Amino acid sequence: MSFQRLLVCLCLIVQSTGLALADPGDAIGSAVTVVNQVTGEFRQDVRHLATGDEVLQEEVIAAGMDSIGELMLRDQTKLAIGPGARLTLDRFVYDPNKTSGAIVLNLIKGGFRFVTGVAAKPFYVIRTPVAAITVRGTIFDVYIEEAGAIWLLLHEGSIRACNTRGQCQSLDDPCRVLRIGPGGDLQDPGTWNALPATREVNFATAFPFVVNPPGFDPAPIFTREDIELGRCPEPKVRKAEPSEPPAKRKAQAPRKSKHVYARQRRKRYPKYSQPSSPGFSISIGIGGGGGGRGGGGGHH
Repeated sequence: MSFQRLLVCLCLIVQSTGLALADPGDAIGSAVTVVNQVTGEFRQDVRHLATGDEVLQEEVIAAGMDSIGELMLRDQTKLAIGPGARLTLDRFVYDPNKTSGAIVLNLIKGGFRFVTGVAAKPFYVIRTPVAAITVRGTIFDVYIEEAGAIWLLLHEGSIRACNTRGQCQSLDDPCRVLRIGPGGDLQDPGTWNALPATREVNFATAFPFVVNPPGFDPAPIFTREDIELGRCPEPKVRKAEPSEPPAKRKAQAPRKSKHVYARQRRKRYPKYSQPSSPGFSISIGIGGGGGGRGGGGGHH
């Protein structure tokens, strides 16, 4: 799905729900954590953000090379901004009485963690220099290289990426990585250690919030070692409660057996050949559904 079509959908949502679109300069959230230097720029007016400061629609947020910022928007969408990262808060629509809304963010460069908010059916559009991403009840990291390639690391939920040619790829296995080249070339998702291009990327630079989880997502599901070595834990298998011992009766009753649910097979991912030409535009389908774990537990 092209970005233009996503914007059309966004406009239809606003019209059909009667939600009011925030005006440029309106407060749409706040900075919940600022470490070192994080700035906000709105219409050439640059300010240094401090913890608790409001952030504005159409404001450009930038973190210094030794700095991080954590934002919370009014629908409880949470966004962590890594060292040297930069984004624009393009559009924000939210009605707390209807738990619905629409959000457009423009990620320019660097590493980010995104956690969807509490709105029941928000429409998220996360743009990059070569892509658009939509999200549904999801937690994931995004890294935008200077050269234009994009990396997506899923922690929870699922995402779908589409380049400008209308080619799409889904990522629905947590702890896996999807890379889209600068030319829009899509690969199958896989574990970090199975993707050849990872040799050219510093893990801590790409995913700073795996190395040091943000304050709003402090308890990781996956460790750095899990992700780097491709040793993602199997999904937990739910077991039936043990049956009670049979009552003593004159007539012998058959013993109840314990039931164990079958363990889900882990998908096996192929080894990948070296990625082809770069360049890319990405779209990820998501719409909030309680925000996954919302502001809760985190991931390494």
